[in-house]
Parts: sequence; C-alpha cells; structure tokens
Amino acid sequence: MKTARHTILTTLLLAALLAAGAAAAQDGRWLIGVDGLSSFVDDNNDEDLVSIEEKAGGAALQFGYRFSPAFLLRLYAGGADHATNVGDIEIRFIGSLVEGVYLFRDGRDFRPYLFGGIGGFKLESQQDALLFDVEGAGISFGTGAHYLVSDGVSFHGSLRLEAVNWSKVTVTYSDPGGDVAIETPVEESGFASKLSFGVAFWL
Repeated sequence: MKTARHTILTTLLLAALLAAGAAAAQDGRWLIGVDGLSSFVDDNNDEDLVSIEEKAGGAALQFGYRFSPAFLLRLYAGGADHATNVGDIEIRFIGSLVEGVYLFRDGRDFRPYLFGGIGGFKLESQQDALLFDVEGAGISFGTGAHYLVSDGVSFHGSLRLEAVNWSKVTVTYSDPGGDVAIETPVEESGFASKLSFGVAFWL
C-alpha cells in the first residue's frame, strides 16, 4: 500500500515532465544523474537500546526537466544503509522528494544552484521474519553545483539538509500463512544531511 502510493506519485510526476518535454526541443533540458553519497543521521538519544551509526555510504538518482535556463524541477531519490550496535542489523534510510532548483550563471560551464523540496522518508530494518518500517514526510534544502565537462555531461556535487516528521511505525511479521502488520502512530522529528558527488547527463 505504501509502495503503491509512492509509485503513483512518481508516475504522475514523470508523466507531467514527459508532457512538458514533448512540447519543447531537445536542447539539454532533461537531466538524468547518478550520485554516490555520504549520509549523516541525527542519533543523539543515549537512552535508546539500539544506536545507529551516524555516517554511511549510499547512492542517489535524480531525474528532472529544466523549464527555463534558471529553473529545474527534479525528482530526487537516495538511500543509505546505516549500521547499528546490534549484531549485523542495518537500518536503511530512504528519501524520495520533488525539488525545485534555481541555477545561477546561465551559459557558463560552472553552474552553482540552490534547491528546496518536499517528499517522503522511510527507515527500514529486517530482523528475521520481522520488518520494521518507519515513515514520515519532510523537507529538503541545500546547495550544489554542476560543472559541464563535455557536451551534455556534467560533474555534480551537492550538500543537502533534510528535516523529517516521523508519523507512523509499522511492524510486519511474515510466515507461510500470510503477513500480519501492526501500525502505531508516532510523533517524532529528526534531521539528516547528505554530501554527494556524481555525474549528470543533459539530453
């Protein structure tokens, strides 16, 4: 159900971007990017039995359309697996956001930018037959830059901050007889940051 909602949102966004692109000439307005990232999460609660490793490596994808020389609308999705102090258990931190990007220095190879967006976040942890899933909505903002190295290809780097309002915890138990899920509302907030570097293609 949760995955279906995210899939529908992504499909609608991609459809809107495709419709806009069909009416425009292909002049480097489409963006497809792949980044490697370092993820940092806020875990300063010493009372928790499970402690999360604050830093982890991960990856991100971005897909967007530049409506003008200065404004880009993109779908940004990234995630990282953070280790814990409990055996080999890891917690996967995932975010999918729609972001507006304002690009400076039109016509130059080096183009810094500012961005902000909204979206959904998830923490997942699989422990044998139990799947722990925490969901919430949040915002992102930050800065970055593209450096054009050839026609239609740029190196990319960014620093992003994310604020999340966690709203629901779901525990799912799976066995041959079927899945049993228990949902619990929560009111918690958290912060994360990501430093990323990668390559982008302009089509």
